[in-house]
Amino acid sequence: MSPKIQNELILTTSQLLRKSLVTEINECPFWSIVLDTTSDINRVDQLSVTARWVKVQNENVTIKETFLGFISVTDGTAAGLVETTCKYVEDIGLDMEKLRGQAYDGASVMSGVHNGVQKLIKDRSSKPVPFIHCAAHNLNLVINDAVDSVVDNDNFFGVIQSIYVFFSSSINRSRDLQLLAVDSSLSLKVLWERILSCTNSTSKELQSKNVDLSAASRLLSISLSELRYLRNSWEFVRMTANALAASWGIPIEFEKRRKRGVKQFFDELASDSRIEDSERAFKINIFYRTIDVAVTQIEVRFKGMQMVAEKFDFLFP
Repeated sequence: MSPKIQNELILTTSQLLRKSLVTEINECPFWSIVLDTTSDINRVDQLSVTARWVKVQNENVTIKETFLGFISVTDGTAAGLVETTCKYVEDIGLDMEKLRGQAYDGASVMSGVHNGVQKLIKDRSSKPVPFIHCAAHNLNLVINDAVDSVVDNDNFFGVIQSIYVFFSSSINRSRDLQLLAVDSSLSLKVLWERILSCTNSTSKELQSKNVDLSAASRLLSISLSELRYLRNSWEFVRMTANALAASWGIPIEFEKRRKRGVKQFFDELASDSRIEDSERAFKINIFYRTIDVAVTQIEVRFKGMQMVAEKFDFLFP
């Protein structure tokens, strides 16, 4: 069978499958759209179109989600993306009048409140078409903000990445790899292990096609509670880091550094020179700050979604 015939079979199969899916979507009262862009090997932007709807059959309610296709994008502006999307949706036969939801990432071209894709689609529709920022992507941004908020966090992950790149490039290096660490980096390791464990299960569930708005809101509330509990667990984190350091034969005491005092006026004394408490500095400047940023970002970034979830809370007794 020649490559041409193979491609024709694939194309025909995809068209029949898409037609069947479109028929099923049009039978439901409402549906939502999920869009995202990515570059292919030729550096051409491809817009992925995904539909999400609820299928009701014999009192059984099922959340359905399916990929519909890729569209080559020549105009990356909000107006261009909207025109491309609407034309594609109409060409495959989907009813835009039944569109009741949008989900994209947080890029301004997609989520802009004045000229973003979500605003332009709302303007085109005579019915409400609320926009929800992709929850999994939003949660990833929460972790990213927590890392960027403290220089030590950024350096910590930078070192880990450099170590991985260096040793993964050679089989011999990988075999001889031994983890070297100091007290503060061990504390950072334990801290981030706890933070990521608080959000990992939520992140995985948010990427499930069967998760609904109520479940997403509940999962985020659980992660938020766990992070708040972690903030009050400094002693546990410190003891865990100390135990890990002891098992690796690494000194468990924070290095004490003398903070240099500088005279500003002729009548001042140099008595302000003191031994800086490195452990307390880590606790305040890194531990508390990192968790506080993560907690605050979850509250701010998911405020809109929580409000929508509360409005429809009566549907989930």
